[in-house]
Amino acid sequence: MSETLKRNSTELFKKEERISLLLNAFEKSSAAIVFVNNDYKIIEANSEFRKIVKSEDSSALADESFTAYSIENLQFSNNIEYFANVKDKLDSEKNFNCEIN
Repeated sequence: MSETLKRNSTELFKKEERISLLLNAFEKSSAAIVFVNNDYKIIEANSEFRKIVKSEDSSALADESFTAYSIENLQFSNNIEYFANVKDKLDSEKNFNCEIN
């Protein structure tokens, strides 16, 4: 039993370490990164994404909270056709890894 606890503890530590590294990469990345749910509502965004959106629409983000904002309204208000292309790619491939114009 002691060996099992030790192994579980080691595995947990490795997972915590990996999560910490991924979180650091997300927060420190020079790329703008945003996570959205199935309704295209922002659930998390890094500082680079926040900078881009602030420069586009600072009034919508005065409280620094992105929760419940639709990425469609924030980022694509001037180009709804481009958002449709992003949405189609997300629907078909479950990810979007491109530059947003």
